[in-house]
Amino acid sequence: MPIDILILGAGWTSTFLIPLCSRRSITYAATTRSGRDGTIAFNFDPESEDAEPFKILPDARTILITFPIVQSGASARLVNLYRSTRSASEDNLEFRTGFIQLGSTGIWDGGRTTDSDASEAPKPVKFRWIDRHTPFISFNDRANAESELLSLSSAQSPTTVLNLS
Repeated sequence: MPIDILILGAGWTSTFLIPLCSRRSITYAATTRSGRDGTIAFNFDPESEDAEPFKILPDARTILITFPIVQSGASARLVNLYRSTRSASEDNLEFRTGFIQLGSTGIWDGGRTTDSDASEAPKPVKFRWIDRHTPFISFNDRANAESELLSLSSAQSPTTVLNLS
């Protein structure tokens, strides 16, 4: 039986997501690189085509990707490698997994969450209204990875990017 949500990267967001899932009786699992605190040890290598690390992940209705993806092709690898390790069974023929990437509003204003050098102090950004119709900064690697994830959306694997500010 698939779990409701698989949290890839149980960092800061898991400090409130895991208790919320528990309170709402939402079945979940979470990953960290080390497998600490009862999580699944999983390290996504954005350059690897190896499906083996994905085999330990449970079947999930939704996968929440909490870490930034900034490399071309990495979003496709993550979705495709996960899907390739799921097996169809009689009760799982129409199994769907949705993918949600926690995005960054920095793809519109060049904010610090998209900078390659995070050691610099953030630059002040002039306020402007941004909505779903606002074009993002096209030379931004994170924006391109988010677009790549969105382009992978299908009936079996719907995708979305959630930008919180």
